Amino acid sequence: SIGGYLDKDDMDGLRKYYSGLLADCKITVNLAALDPNVINSPAIYNILSSKYYKANENNIVMNIESFLNLKEIEDNMKIYEFVRMFGILLDNAIEAVQDYDLKNIWVEMREMTDIIHVAVKNNSRYYKQEELIQLMGMGYSTKAQNRGIGLSKAKDILMEYECDLRIYCEENENTRIVFDFTIEKSQRT
Repeated sequence: SIGGYLDKDDMDGLRKYYSGLLADCKITVNLAALDPNVINSPAIYNILSSKYYKANENNIVMNIESFLNLKEIEDNMKIYEFVRMFGILLDNAIEAVQDYDLKNIWVEMREMTDIIHVAVKNNSRYYKQEELIQLMGMGYSTKAQNRGIGLSKAKDILMEYECDLRIYCEENENTRIVFDFTIEKSQRT
């Protein structure tokens, strides 16, 4: 099929074809990260896959990196509370990127010696530290009235498990807001 574009010297058609092919490849690579053998917790797999498809329906690219046995989370936090908190962070990211030309979300999950590290990032405007603290407050919303409960609830769940929660902005080629937390592994003997 590429040969047809080259034979006709149709560079605009070739660019369009290549762009579509590249977009499909990115979706396929992201879907590989959603393998239930990689995301080996059925509850976490379900929340990640449902939010991935919700993002995809809204033309949002969700990049997922998981470098841990997710059953470790189940050993250190009630899974239904993790899923609720994680779902809130993902829903918030999906809603937040709607206002931007670049609609990207990054999910990172890593296991370290005595902690589990999870981060949810999305394109955003730059927020001052005071504004970031407000985002997690009960009843505070940048969207509309009668909202602002989700992030506060997510924070409460993390605090219940004495998780280290950090909220900050990364400034690379594009600004990203980052919700970054660690879960201490249980000390088993």
